[in-house]
Amino acid sequence: MVNIKEYYITVRSVTYAQKISDMLKNIGVKPKLMRSPKNLSVGGCGYAVYIKNGDIELMKEVALSNNFRVYVSENGNEYEEIR
Repeated sequence: MVNIKEYYITVRSVTYAQKISDMLKNIGVKPKLMRSPKNLSVGGCGYAVYIKNGDIELMKEVALSNNFRVYVSENGNEYEEIR
């Protein structure tokens, strides 16, 4: 059985989510915009750009260079921040 890793780039507004989503699309990644999972949202709000598998180093470089946080999950319940 293959473990599928899910990556979340968290942001505070839909505008930032769209911005990072467009950046990722430009490098060939297929992101999905969504509300942040409850475990990742501070104060109950925020957005996430969701990516299933992919080149994490490239995604991480794009996200972190723009001061966005990146999380990974293998089971959809527990999240670990990637730095």
